[in-house]
Amino acid sequence: MKAEAEAETDTSSNDNSITYVCVERKDVEEKYCDCEENSVICSSWLKDANIKPLKENFVVKEAFLQLNNIPILQKGKIFPDNENTIEKLNLYWNDITQIENKAFDKFTSLNTLDLHGNKLSVINDNVFSVQLGRTLTTLNLGYNEITAFDTSIFRNLINLEHLTLYRNKQTDGKIGKFPASLAKLKVLDLSYCDLTNIDDQIFVNLQSLETLKLTRNKFSSIPSAIGQLSNLKTFEFGGSLIQTITKNSFEGNSKLEYFIAPLSTKLESISDCAFCNLPNLKTVNFWLSTKLSFIHENAFGAISNGSPPKVIVFSIESCNITILPEKLLNWKKVQLLAIGNNPYACNCSMAWLFKDLLSDNSIYEKRLISGYDVFRESKHHHKYTLGCLGSPPTSPNHTHPYSVIEIFKPCKLASSSSFFWYIFMGILFIAFIVSIGIFANRSKLIQPLSFINLNVPQSF
Repeated sequence: MKAEAEAETDTSSNDNSITYVCVERKDVEEKYCDCEENSVICSSWLKDANIKPLKENFVVKEAFLQLNNIPILQKGKIFPDNENTIEKLNLYWNDITQIENKAFDKFTSLNTLDLHGNKLSVINDNVFSVQLGRTLTTLNLGYNEITAFDTSIFRNLINLEHLTLYRNKQTDGKIGKFPASLAKLKVLDLSYCDLTNIDDQIFVNLQSLETLKLTRNKFSSIPSAIGQLSNLKTFEFGGSLIQTITKNSFEGNSKLEYFIAPLSTKLESISDCAFCNLPNLKTVNFWLSTKLSFIHENAFGAISNGSPPKVIVFSIESCNITILPEKLLNWKKVQLLAIGNNPYACNCSMAWLFKDLLSDNSIYEKRLISGYDVFRESKHHHKYTLGCLGSPPTSPNHTHPYSVIEIFKPCKLASSSSFFWYIFMGILFIAFIVSIGIFANRSKLIQPLSFINLNVPQSF
């Protein structure tokens, strides 16, 4: 009897600590939250997550607790009696410093857990339990205070596909090898983590990874560790300390489609074959990499491989490029060109572009874009941000200055030169074949040289 009484007392105590929301009963005090379409949203007043909707026939599938003051997430006190229906639990910017072990074990349908923007510095081994790992596919721990990540805490998350760890600055500039349990991981965000160097084997278990975000770290080169990611399609690397992208930097990433590296303010050059053997590459972005002044004409393998990748979006806007090689890409296949605000050379090295822009049937003019398009009123004036063409038109009858036309008039395009070069080589080849034929027929008429017809004694 005493035990039953204590149990009743505990239950009563627990019930009293529950905060009821979305109440349709007049006998229960209500705290304000939005409860609509299977979602609960509570902001700015909660002290814990021990809340319960009292709305008839209301099934909670998605919960948002944001901008509250919830220092501890306690097991059994996170949406009690609703755990088995919640699929997405968003607990961001709540000043959370601690999570009890197995706090999420009752959430048998949970696929998304968002804990970003809290004050977590350590996560215990059993928070992400075997039970949670059966359903969880998305985990966001971004913007916390975890300065030394122990990646073994993810060992039970066997179905995880998206993992966000951005803005957890690592004190030693490194992060440990990810466990084999993350074999299904497709997206990993390690941006703003102050990483300087990572082990070559860090990603070896992430064979399904398609997107890697390393933006705003302190790398001085492309990490060789990415060579382990044979299925990588998107690589974000902006804001690093890299100065040169060297030859074959993506040798193990033949499926790469998107290379995004804006604001690479230390980057100066892109070497020969830096992006070779990437047949699926579609987007290349170096926007606002203000020191980038040189791109080797074979950077994408157009010369060594015979053809460049089929890039359709190319951005070097607001860099320091003077010459954009004609052979760099198949420019006629590029659909979006963000190449303005560079100090281009107004000479024959850039004639392939400017002669086209001077024509009435320009191919490239309609493809020019800018990262600032959202702020522009006259988007069709993009070609005047390239220099060399004079000022933008002030009237419908605008004509280019005669001096501009004269600069590029004598220039021969590489494509035209190539055409005549092929003809010349063809003529040489035909002449070679003919000469062989003549020599062969001549050999039938003239006796071959021998000791006899050279009047040399046979005993010599």
